[in-house]
Amino acid sequence: MAEVKDISIRKRLIMIQVATAFIAVLICCTIYVFNNIKLFKDTSVSSKNSIAEIVGINAAPTIQFLDNDAAKEMLQKLKSNPSILNATIIDKDGKEFARYDKQGEKEFLFPATGKEMQTQKGLGKTFLVSYRIVDKDFLGTVILRAELTGYTDIILSYVKIALLILLASLVVALIISTLFQRTITDRLLSLVNTTKEVARTGNYSSRAPISGNDEIGVLSVAFNDMLDQIEHTKKDLDETNAELEDRVSKRTEQLELANKELEAFSYSVSHDLRAPVRAINGFAQILMEDYGSKLDAEATRITGTILKNAKKMGQLIDDLLAFSHLGRQDLAKRNVSMKEMVVGICEDLNNEPRRTSTTEFKIGELPLAYCDPVTLRQVWTNLISNAVKYSKLKEKPVVEIGAETKGDEIIYYVKDNGDGFDMKYVNKLFGVFQRLHTDGKFEGTGVGLAIVHRVISKHGGRVWAEGKVGEGATFYFSLNRHLN
Repeated sequence: MAEVKDISIRKRLIMIQVATAFIAVLICCTIYVFNNIKLFKDTSVSSKNSIAEIVGINAAPTIQFLDNDAAKEMLQKLKSNPSILNATIIDKDGKEFARYDKQGEKEFLFPATGKEMQTQKGLGKTFLVSYRIVDKDFLGTVILRAELTGYTDIILSYVKIALLILLASLVVALIISTLFQRTITDRLLSLVNTTKEVARTGNYSSRAPISGNDEIGVLSVAFNDMLDQIEHTKKDLDETNAELEDRVSKRTEQLELANKELEAFSYSVSHDLRAPVRAINGFAQILMEDYGSKLDAEATRITGTILKNAKKMGQLIDDLLAFSHLGRQDLAKRNVSMKEMVVGICEDLNNEPRRTSTTEFKIGELPLAYCDPVTLRQVWTNLISNAVKYSKLKEKPVVEIGAETKGDEIIYYVKDNGDGFDMKYVNKLFGVFQRLHTDGKFEGTGVGLAIVHRVISKHGGRVWAEGKVGEGATFYFSLNRHLN
């Protein structure tokens, strides 16, 4: 059976109106039946009270002259009223003077009575009525026991009449509801059809018909006003979209031109700049090797500075080229074992010949990730090597690597107990050439974290960091947890 909310408004209105009429008529019919039953009982009791009074008046002389036979003969006349089952005359001393029992009716034991005897009525099919016989003095009491003749038939007739009234009322209510609900539902259906047409065709110039100033009329006016606003908004959006498409087209041309210029710049850096740097580095190396013994301390220091900065310049050129290539590099994603990749990177870092101390790596569970293994290796290498670099001055450098799953993301992290950083400068961490430490303390070019940010952004993830000066730092990045 369909739920009430799925029934049409037309049917619901009819159901409500018919149900309301049914309840109202049912209440009226119930009152009618019970009122007529009460009236029938009251009428029956009243007629028997009249008979008891007549019997009492006529029985007064028989009691006064102690004529029992006359009293019995008078009571036998009650046979003409079949609804009277038993009758008795009780004298003033409470003794039965005479009695009558309908043929076939068992002898009924009447209650003892005296001067205070009152009329007694039963609530069922039989009842008692009494009349006190008084002729200057109290002489006795007449008591009749009678039945409600035709009680069941009367009730059934009243119930049949009530059911006929109820049925007729339902039919009339159904007809009237069916006719008058159209004044509401037809207008609502018209509004619904307009709504469906607008949703199907997207034609916001359609309008709902307006009839009347009631709530439905106000709703139709409001709906048409809404369509007006949508139509105007859509027109404005179409114009804006056309303008945006034109601007995007022009911007695309500019970007294509900028990319070509960037490619030319990258070529220039890789060929034109690298050659002089290699020459500087080469000649400085020759100077140190061939003429080192002839140089004084200051000349040796200057030559060493040239070599150091030439190497730094070469590394910076390499980092810049790697950063620029990331923007054009396509991602070759596949399921990658992050644990295997991280373990290999940590072993390589600990096996570097120039390492003066060994870092303790604590590697937790690292779930598989759907990513480009080449660029993700660059991310892990940059983050872990940074952690090693900034914790190398600690007595026991420790780097912790782990991950946790939250919703649709896997969040990987690299934590160290190194120098840390001030959180007020956290926004500078992932910019190109942005460094929070000096070269004298920790070497670097300021491009590594920018590469991390660009790679993770291309994967649709996030990068962020937390740290405290002197207590270490933690770098996080997230990837989608769904595998291929």
